[in-house]
Amino acid sequence: MMTSTISPSESAQDVGAGFRPKEKELVNYFLKLKLLGHDHQVRRIPELDVYKHEPWDLPQYSGANSSDEEWYFFHRCRTGRPSRTTKVGYWKNTGRKSKIRDQQEEIGTKRIFVFYIGRTPRGERTGWIIHEYTAAFNLLNQRAFVLCKLFKKSMPVTGEVELSRKMAACNLENQNSYQKTNNSAFDEGETSHLMTFENQATDFAIQEEAHSQPIPHLGSFYGCNEQNHRLNSALNSPMQDFTCDDLWDFSFDA
Repeated sequence: MMTSTISPSESAQDVGAGFRPKEKELVNYFLKLKLLGHDHQVRRIPELDVYKHEPWDLPQYSGANSSDEEWYFFHRCRTGRPSRTTKVGYWKNTGRKSKIRDQQEEIGTKRIFVFYIGRTPRGERTGWIIHEYTAAFNLLNQRAFVLCKLFKKSMPVTGEVELSRKMAACNLENQNSYQKTNNSAFDEGETSHLMTFENQATDFAIQEEAHSQPIPHLGSFYGCNEQNHRLNSALNSPMQDFTCDDLWDFSFDA
């Protein structure tokens, strides 16, 4: 069990402009304090679910070091396989884990993640990079955190322009997908509402057509014999209070 703690260098005392701690300081001082629950001593490094955000949005959450070119965050580790996929792209692990040592003693490991725009395996590599530091400690009541260092490597101008175009396309696609999902319930209700009006209009048209049909002339039947004379007389009698509903019995579905 490791209990020793090194003192941070002068540049690592305060997180802000010019904050450039060594890797062993990040692990054996800042990360160790966070794991032990001494949040007040490392409060200037924010705690954030790093991999849920687009990399260019992360600096605004970095607090005191937001104007620097490197940004530091504590990321809480959760059970299960971690997801490093955002709305626009994903973080891809590159290379192998490297060991962080202090006086030949392994105190942690470092993993490198590069952000890609799009979806695997056809994502477009960007200049955004995260160094993720994990402690090798086995401390009493140790919490589960890693320390992430975010920075951006410069890219050729043509590459930046192409990535900007892809980002805009991804954002538009995500926006359209959100709108379709968000409006699906409305569309279903609207369609049902419109169908109801269409059915009512159809029913009304049928009734109007039925009422506009001329009542058949039920005059005398040619060729009737005397036995049908009474029937002819009845049919030739005036039809008072006689409506189309007496001839047709329509039944309309709601």
